[in-house]
Amino acid sequence: MISLTNDFLSPDIIKDRLRTEFIGREIRYFDETGSTNDIAKELARKGALEGLLVLAETQTSGRGRLGRVWQSPPGGIWLSLILRPRLAPQEAPKLTFIGAIAVATAIRNLGLDAKIKWPNDVLVSNRKICGILTEMESETDVLHYVVVGIGINANFNKDKLPAEIQKTATTLKSELKESVNRNEFITCLLNEFERSYLVFLEKGFSPILEEWKELSCILNEDVRVYMDNRIIDGKAIDVDQASGALILKLDNGSFEKIFSGDVSIRRQK
Repeated sequence: MISLTNDFLSPDIIKDRLRTEFIGREIRYFDETGSTNDIAKELARKGALEGLLVLAETQTSGRGRLGRVWQSPPGGIWLSLILRPRLAPQEAPKLTFIGAIAVATAIRNLGLDAKIKWPNDVLVSNRKICGILTEMESETDVLHYVVVGIGINANFNKDKLPAEIQKTATTLKSELKESVNRNEFITCLLNEFERSYLVFLEKGFSPILEEWKELSCILNEDVRVYMDNRIIDGKAIDVDQASGALILKLDNGSFEKIFSGDVSIRRQK
């Protein structure tokens, strides 16, 4: 189990406690930065090795999917990993599943019932506690690098979040009533990430998807998907192994694959 109360970040402590071969073995730490993903992408373009971790106490320009602002106050866990898998570019989004499994597992080690909501959110008490942003640089059939950015609302109360999202978001401190040891948490997250990543590279996406399904909160649920130009209602019945798309059985009985969108569970009245 991850201990509580210790609230300072130490790259040296994290590296000393890691069991990984390469994930997190090099850490670039910042008291404050614009975006850890932006720094990781710049380092990747300059040839940084796979596994390099960018870690910050706070971000001034954190972002989520679709360019949305991600609030990144002090006390959170804001990090990005550089990966260089030998994959086709269309395979890169599957790395988001690996990040979600690692985060959910680390949170569950705190005794909280973390669940994953497709495509990139981790929830506790049906409220968002983590978002994952996967970005890459590629050519038509060559993947140069992938950056997996992970933002976790950790050691601050949810009243520090913007008022408009306080009903739909939470933090580790709000759920635990105490601060988490962020060094131990990050160590656990990185260990789990490398474990799943190596399984993915060796055995493919199938075992990752099975593990993801066990942690999912939306499969077999009636959902509503908000897309750019329409809203779709249906039942989330599966995830496509080839693409990672969410498979819906629509209310009219037909089926559709969802590659991008915001998903919410339709609660029965």
